[in-house]
Amino acid sequence: MRRDGLILAFGMAAMVAGAPAARAESPRTAAEWRFDEKVQWNGWTPGGTIQNVAFEADGVSFDGTGSDPIIVGPPFELKPATSQHWVVIDLECPGPGRGELFYTNKTTGQYGGFEPTWMALLNVPAAGRRELTVWPFWSSLGQIIRLRFDPPAGMRCRLRAIRVMELAGEPPAPAWQFGSQVDSWAGFYAATLARSADGLVVRASQPQAVIITPVRPFDASRRSLLQIMAQCPREQTIALYWATQEEPGLFGQPVAIDCGDCGKPAECDLRRFPQWRGTVTHLAIAFGTRGDELLTLKSLSIDENDEHRPYLRLRHLDFTRGMARPGKEAELRIVIEHGGGQALSAREVTLTGDKDTAIVTPRLAIPAIEPGGRVELRARVTPRKMGAAVLTLQLPNGREFTRALAVHEPVS
Repeated sequence: MRRDGLILAFGMAAMVAGAPAARAESPRTAAEWRFDEKVQWNGWTPGGTIQNVAFEADGVSFDGTGSDPIIVGPPFELKPATSQHWVVIDLECPGPGRGELFYTNKTTGQYGGFEPTWMALLNVPAAGRRELTVWPFWSSLGQIIRLRFDPPAGMRCRLRAIRVMELAGEPPAPAWQFGSQVDSWAGFYAATLARSADGLVVRASQPQAVIITPVRPFDASRRSLLQIMAQCPREQTIALYWATQEEPGLFGQPVAIDCGDCGKPAECDLRRFPQWRGTVTHLAIAFGTRGDELLTLKSLSIDENDEHRPYLRLRHLDFTRGMARPGKEAELRIVIEHGGGQALSAREVTLTGDKDTAIVTPRLAIPAIEPGGRVELRARVTPRKMGAAVLTLQLPNGREFTRALAVHEPVS
């Protein structure tokens, strides 16, 4: 987990256990290395923990001994490196395991140009030959000049090829009506997709199965209104992930998909998450707590917001001291952030409580806030009984937030 909330980076990149599914854009090969008895390592250099090497007509077999076997690739140039690239490793292993793919845009540094965070985890789900696909999301590096593959340790594997792939066509806009149009979504981790008139049906084989799609790059500050209609029995939330041109890896947050019996899409303004920023290039969805769930996506879109309306979010609302008790006045700490849109002029916010909570300071003045800024306020309330004090903060942009704060038993 990284930063605030549910922000996973899968080792600062992504791990996948299968090739991309059918998509609207045609993939093409940007770079390729094959391994066999004629070209042998084909410019790659194995480390000392790669033992018992045998070149064959359709690959190279070896034992990955020690805790960190490595194979370093030859210099090449991939420029510009974009988030529309992915790497396919044709590998055969006798059982499940984990590997790593490192990448770099330089030759200097402690590790010959490689950095610990410039990497993608590689998941080998089971025995057999598989084309393992990794989306590294390396566009922030500008170019890639070398790769390093760390195969699973403690087993004998056969490596047939390593390929860098790229999309040849334009990715779609972030709007889908599943079941009535061709879509670009693909299995990312432990997910099997099927398309029907009811929508995009995804079955999980592991907890937090993931599907992914490239999107036509867009400015997160201008497009943030998520609408999603989906069903997943026994699940009320999914995790929405995104990749940007500015940062490597995936970032995400949980979003609700259950709006009761409203029959309408669940809605969320993604500006509520501070990490929703930059130029978005990919979207992904993770779901499932047990690993056997069935997710049906009916529609999904991320629409433009009103750039002229300030977007405020509540970052904190709680008692300043650990315990509040009935009949005792308590202080609140409130932190409000400006998430996007125009600057906010000096205003007031209103604090209200339930019938068992007296509000000592119902109106609070806030100064002007520029986009990206924050303000901290203090308020005072008096809970009348133990349990929960339900407080509602109304912000000047029309939003309101409700929090239930614990009130502990009185002290005699």
